[in-house]
Amino acid sequence: MRNILVAVACMGMFAMVANANDLHIYLGSPVDTAAFVPDDGGLVHPVVTDPVGEVTYGVWAEVGVNWTTGVVDVWNGIAVDYMATGGVTVVDSLMNNDDHNPSPLQTAYRWEDSSTFQSTDGFFLVAVTRFGLGGLLPADVGGTPPDMYAYTPEIGVSGIKYWLGNITLACDAPGDLYFGVGSGGISRQGGDVDTDLVYFGSADGMRGDAFGEFGSAPMLTCIPEPASLLLLGLAGLFLRRR
Repeated sequence: MRNILVAVACMGMFAMVANANDLHIYLGSPVDTAAFVPDDGGLVHPVVTDPVGEVTYGVWAEVGVNWTTGVVDVWNGIAVDYMATGGVTVVDSLMNNDDHNPSPLQTAYRWEDSSTFQSTDGFFLVAVTRFGLGGLLPADVGGTPPDMYAYTPEIGVSGIKYWLGNITLACDAPGDLYFGVGSGGISRQGGDVDTDLVYFGSADGMRGDAFGEFGSAPMLTCIPEPASLLLLGLAGLFLRRR
């Protein structure tokens, strides 16, 4: 497993600054496959230090909970754009549309079939007739969360966390990855765009209709170790001499 330094790793900090209706999108633990990621890792701004090659992270969302009523607000549209700088490039991102089972009597996909589930530019997930992110707390439908992709924290601490999918990056030189609000915007049922904000990693909250704007802080920073850069440079020199 690649060495990872985490600039900010405490997801509990979200609860201190977030409105109950806010949405946080962040990178979770590095993963080796496109399979389900059982641990979100709580990474807000990972710094990759030896990544000459590719690295895959889980993409997670946290939906705020109104602990007075015990209801999670529903976010039904998420359009995110990627911006990679320096030596970082997006190789692929694969989002998830597996079943979300909000009750033992109902099974529904989280996103519409028309959503974009694989892309290098960003992703667009919409729930017109489907479930989206949020809704009743799992405790309201029988205790054990029926949705294997949602995790409920301690009451009053934070929101419910959902795995959205994975993103694979090539980190061959120093650079950054930013997330931004796509042309479809980031929307929820009802609410106020001035108070129900979207957070990308450790960046400041922004409106869900800030089309084309990127978070103020990178989602990920790539800093290859000096030895990795030296090997890469020697390889290039060898190829030129041939």
